[in-house]
Amino acid sequence: MITKEKIYKLILSSKSMRRTLIGALAGILTFGGINSNAQNLETKIQYEVHSDSSKTEIQTKNSALDSLVKIYKTPGDIQRFVAQNIEYIKNSERFYPEVNKNSAPDNFIRFPSPEQILNKKYGDCEEGFVLTASALKKLGYETAGIIMMPKNGESGHIFTIYQDTLTKLYGTAGISVEDYISPVYNSIDSLIAGLALKSKYHDFKITGVEVTDDIFNNSNQIDLPKQYVKDMNLTDIFGVMFKTEKISLGTLEKDIYDKGYSISLKNTIIEPKNLEKIKGPITDVNIDYSFSKTVLGITYTNDHRYTESINFHLEKEQLKFFYYYKQDRANGGEMVSMESYDFCPDFSEHPFLKCISQKESQEYIDLANYFLKLMKNDETKELWEQTKKQRELNKSKQDSLQINFPKD
Repeated sequence: MITKEKIYKLILSSKSMRRTLIGALAGILTFGGINSNAQNLETKIQYEVHSDSSKTEIQTKNSALDSLVKIYKTPGDIQRFVAQNIEYIKNSERFYPEVNKNSAPDNFIRFPSPEQILNKKYGDCEEGFVLTASALKKLGYETAGIIMMPKNGESGHIFTIYQDTLTKLYGTAGISVEDYISPVYNSIDSLIAGLALKSKYHDFKITGVEVTDDIFNNSNQIDLPKQYVKDMNLTDIFGVMFKTEKISLGTLEKDIYDKGYSISLKNTIIEPKNLEKIKGPITDVNIDYSFSKTVLGITYTNDHRYTESINFHLEKEQLKFFYYYKQDRANGGEMVSMESYDFCPDFSEHPFLKCISQKESQEYIDLANYFLKLMKNDETKELWEQTKKQRELNKSKQDSLQINFPKD
């Protein structure tokens, strides 16, 4: 029988990573009630590798879950099944009135059972966690839950973390295909940092959820132990800062990275005028600043099937050229066409360049300048100065992390 002490393993081989990536994060993450001292954990906790997952399947009476794992044998298969068969419903509690979450014991979280979820086929991230965690645990994978709760009041998210039985690398699963990452992370620390970057969670709280055998309970509800892990701030690790604010035109996001920063205007509707290509409303605008160039991206919809965008490239505040992209929504954003145009001051001097007319050129320059003026405010210089400082402060720190990020 696998004891709690054997179930989970801390794999933080790099001392610098352990110091930088919030110390004992993986240890405190408590895939069980374990000591928060990372060095003690490394000597006390051993992970038992199961090369033959069929030998470690936990026998239960959950007929629906048993049937599921007889057909779907890999994390990717399980994720596809959940994403395709469980209808995502925000705040899914109303579909599970029999689950009284308020009466859960202290330091426990109450969820619907896997059997209930498979019968009702509704859920949000909590139900996605229960299904993926229970199915993967039944197949012999060591699993746990990780709750990431932003401090800005936005909704958090719960993922299933699983460890590959052969490579010992970590991946994630959940309610949707966006939650799935194949096992490529070599530590819990790097996985959580990667999830935070992917989700744009800047300042957030981490809570661990232990996946015990109670997850196979045949009743309507299950109780799983939880434990607060730690607060985490990406600026302390990567020199990355996110800021989101509502303005009259939509949502403005400002992101600082080590080599530059970006300002994004999302969920907006701006009607352009007198432009040949842009006939529909502009919905998203993004400006990426780096130390060598600036790129302004504008996304718009001319019809329901295609998404189109124009990327303007600026050097020393002068527009040089732009790319026009057209993507097919019906085929997962597949690129349909791409064209490149130059802003040519004198057409006779550039016979081999694809130039646009002076009139059209001025119209695009006016459009670009409008958005540059709209999105550049008093904070721009401050952001730029912070970026340069953060680049120097975090260079040695980033070089020492050696985090393996997934290749999406």
